[in-house]
Amino acid sequence: MISELVAEVIGLPTINGISTFNPPLWPDGLPSTPAYAAAVRA
Repeated sequence: MISELVAEVIGLPTINGISTFNPPLWPDGLPSTPAYAAAVRA
């Protein structure tokens, strides 16, 4: 977990790390929202 924090602080992309943003057009990650199912299928 420390390595993911260091990577975040220095701006180093990581595989399976912690992300603080969603890519453009990515679902918001809340399955209870009305647009989630349609965004996942797209």
